[in-house]
Amino acid sequence: FLATIFGAMSDIPREQPIRDSLEAIEGRSFRIRRMQRIVDALRRTRNVVVTNGPFVRLSIGGVPVGGLARLGRSARRGAVVAPVRIQIQAAPWIDVSRIELLVDGTVVRTLRPNRTTAPNVIRYVGELSIPLERDSFVMVIARGERSMEPVVVREPGELPLCVTNPIWVDVDGNGRYDAPAAWQAR
Repeated sequence: FLATIFGAMSDIPREQPIRDSLEAIEGRSFRIRRMQRIVDALRRTRNVVVTNGPFVRLSIGGVPVGGLARLGRSARRGAVVAPVRIQIQAAPWIDVSRIELLVDGTVVRTLRPNRTTAPNVIRYVGELSIPLERDSFVMVIARGERSMEPVVVREPGELPLCVTNPIWVDVDGNGRYDAPAAWQAR
């Protein structure tokens, strides 16, 4: 449609308001289509990490971020142990000083990676066993305490930060994650 209008208006000088408006509309339409493709991909995979520097790989029983880890217990009562694996990577000039493991939005472990001056991108690799009593979600936040200046300057004094999407954990064995309202109804 816009191509036809552009062709019909090819005689109009570029500084004409109509042509400028059509180009702005075409640019906006392109950005909307691109954003829609991104949103569609996120809805399909949910494997999302938001970061300005450090990169976190998180899995539970081999299930990555955004997935459902089915650790359902059989007839026995009590906690199920979730095998959590965390790997943190960052460029040598990015500080990673604290790793927080959250269960249902509450920090349950704070880890301190080894500080190194070596140009090693892998800052932390660890496997943890976390007991879970009910369906839960698990996520990781990695933080730094030193500014990323002068390499990255978006905001003065910006600190390194990475937040993962959760991994949903099915503890009761029903094949899905049940949110807190469902826990209280039992």
